[in-house]
Amino acid sequence: IRRAHKKIQKGKIRDLGILLDWDLTPIEITESAILIITQWRYLDDVIAVQSPESATFTSTFGKMIELGLALDPLENAITFPKHVSTDALKRDAAEDAEKKMSAFSVESSMRRDVYLVLKAVADKVKAAASSSNLSGEEKRYAEKTVVAYEQNGMHLEAAAMKEVEILKKEISELEVTFSSNIAKDATTHLVTEADLDGCPADFIASLDKQSSKLVLTMDYPHYMTVSKLCRVPATRQAMEAKFNSRCKSTNVALLERICSLRHEAATKLGYASHAHHKLLTRMSKTPDTVKAFLSDLSDKLGPLAEKELAELRKLKKEVEGGDGTINMWDFRFYLNLVEERHYSVDHNALRQYFPFDAVLEGMLGIYRDAGALLGYFYLDLWPRPNKFSHAACWPLQPSCSDSSNGSRRPAVTALVCNFPKPSGDGKPPLLEHNEVVTFFHEFGHGVHNLCSKTSLARFAGTSTERDFVEAPSQMLENWCWESEPLKRLSKHALTHQPIPSDLVEKLVKAKNANVGLLSCRQLFFGIFDQTIHSMPSADTASILTDLHTSVMRVPMTPGTNFSASFGHMCGYDAQYYGYMWSEVFSDDMFQSVFKRKPLDRAAGRAYCEKVLAKGGSEDALVLLCDFLGREPSQEAFLSAKGLSP
Repeated sequence: IRRAHKKIQKGKIRDLGILLDWDLTPIEITESAILIITQWRYLDDVIAVQSPESATFTSTFGKMIELGLALDPLENAITFPKHVSTDALKRDAAEDAEKKMSAFSVESSMRRDVYLVLKAVADKVKAAASSSNLSGEEKRYAEKTVVAYEQNGMHLEAAAMKEVEILKKEISELEVTFSSNIAKDATTHLVTEADLDGCPADFIASLDKQSSKLVLTMDYPHYMTVSKLCRVPATRQAMEAKFNSRCKSTNVALLERICSLRHEAATKLGYASHAHHKLLTRMSKTPDTVKAFLSDLSDKLGPLAEKELAELRKLKKEVEGGDGTINMWDFRFYLNLVEERHYSVDHNALRQYFPFDAVLEGMLGIYRDAGALLGYFYLDLWPRPNKFSHAACWPLQPSCSDSSNGSRRPAVTALVCNFPKPSGDGKPPLLEHNEVVTFFHEFGHGVHNLCSKTSLARFAGTSTERDFVEAPSQMLENWCWESEPLKRLSKHALTHQPIPSDLVEKLVKAKNANVGLLSCRQLFFGIFDQTIHSMPSADTASILTDLHTSVMRVPMTPGTNFSASFGHMCGYDAQYYGYMWSEVFSDDMFQSVFKRKPLDRAAGRAYCEKVLAKGGSEDALVLLCDFLGREPSQEAFLSAKGLSP
């Protein structure tokens, strides 16, 4: 333990203010997990023996803040390798460390003896609100900590609390396994060059070979290219069936077990369902509010989606004959064909303007500002075996005040994506426009962390309500649809010229192409999530079959079950609706403040100071009202979907 701790303290990059050490061995990762658990358990014991009457903020919450400041970088350094390390032993050690610490977190969060002391101190803090010398963040820390304990069943008898603790520990372990199975998936599909008719030549040339066949993986650059561009229906069908069957043999049973356990734990705690329990501290507050939001949108988007689906069927009849039935393996191919034929948007030609290096340089140029160091970010951008398979941003070291030396600790964040890999010829990979949008979105999360100015790490950056956290990044996606930013983000691979105005105009006109169907796809995810977390047990295949038809309007391919690889179900459980919920706020902020002049520095600075810098130190609604100067409105959101407010 001492060796692991000493190594962190003397990390090679500590002089930059980065307290993360990526050179820990598997043994040191395990030792560090034991260290973290031991120190937190010791602090729990120290708090528990204090008299509620004499305990103070400094002797309780203050000690928790100090220990978190010391151990958070170590915790991230030993768990993050699970998602990105190329060393199998490190990944396994990181996964085991995460399981150990998650189990301890459950145990710690249910200690009534600790809660009783903390509750007494929090009550004293609240009673002395006007005369207290504590900061707003410190008061909020006390309040949020006590609420979290109370949600974990402090009102229950000891035997019932133990039952809940056992359930939560099992849930925690199964969630880690579920996520790891997705990362470890190595499904492939072998094809010939003829099977890939319609796919770009550079894409085909980049594929690995196995004997006389080309190897397609289920990584997004492969799956999305084939889904959108391949003219061979049989190839698309085979890829879609394999993609939406990833981890089916293991994760369907795991997810259904997790859902049952979540419901059982929630009902023992006194809630009607896991969704009721989870949403209590979110902006929405109740499942009924979420259901009404999703149902209202579904009703409004339905006619538009039906109209767009009719157009897809018409196109399929022209291209393939038959009755025009749109299957899941047709969905993205014909969405793309609509853009090509009706809006003259050739995505293969468009990607020539987005070499990765040019996009990165342009994006940094848009964000860059003179002044003090904000922090650092890591980029892990290309697919590889056993790596996290989606796109996400990890806040590895929150920006906060460092009480140990009176300085400000710089933020460190990591963007993990799966864009097309460099081909090996020295040329940067070419991004599709939707990949540029994804990059901007994830980098937006990174900037949220980098711009944080909170005092406490607990509220730094993206530590906001889960149904608001996507709004800042979603708002920044709009820059990928505006002429001036697009020209700064683009540089043709051969001519080095920015994207021409006529192509920008076509792209912008196509922004709302298929918006009804694509929005219904998001509703499908959100409604599925709410459904499986509002019942005692879930038959995911049956639920998906129904929702595919009633919400998405495209039948599920028999034998598939996409929920087995739906990683959001462990982390965004009962909260996936937040993507559309937060879009209401992102559209309102952009249209109200940035639409007229997207790169206005004064507006950008105000946004940084009033929204990004404050992280979760105030309720999201308070931040929104301060920035907008009024209550948020759905008007911009509905208009962006082509709907009447």
